[in-house]
Amino acid sequence: MLQMQSFDTIEDVNFFLQGGVNGGPLTLQQGGTVPGLNGLQLIFTAPAAVVTFVDNTGVGLSAAQIAAQIVAVNAAIRPSFRNNVWRFSAPSSSAGVKISKTGTANAVFGFSDSLDTVGTFFNSLVGAVPRLVEVGSKARLDGYFVVVEV
Repeated sequence: MLQMQSFDTIEDVNFFLQGGVNGGPLTLQQGGTVPGLNGLQLIFTAPAAVVTFVDNTGVGLSAAQIAAQIVAVNAAIRPSFRNNVWRFSAPSSSAGVKISKTGTANAVFGFSDSLDTVGTFFNSLVGAVPRLVEVGSKARLDGYFVVVEV
């Protein structure tokens, strides 16, 4: 079955094709920090990593501090924060990102605690399904469309 996706930037296209995952909207304190992460875990099953957040001050962690703690555990994971949502990709992986439902920090990041969050890595047209069929510019030149076979 063919599916069409629409994206604003080529970065979003790459993120999607490489099996990146998006969290939900994040609640930030004044000053841009995330409270309540100390001791909570975000568990990646691909690429494998168990991140136990450390916030000894209790004032909350900034986006840069959160990203640094994740990368310190596994440098293959590329965290980013965009439009108030955490995004995780692993460009050097051919499996996509997978986040376990058992992580105690899942609710903070907007990931499910009942189902694993799984990013789909798309192969080229000659690869195994799911496959990338086409990438092109939108007719109004305000973004990109992607056609994939699933």
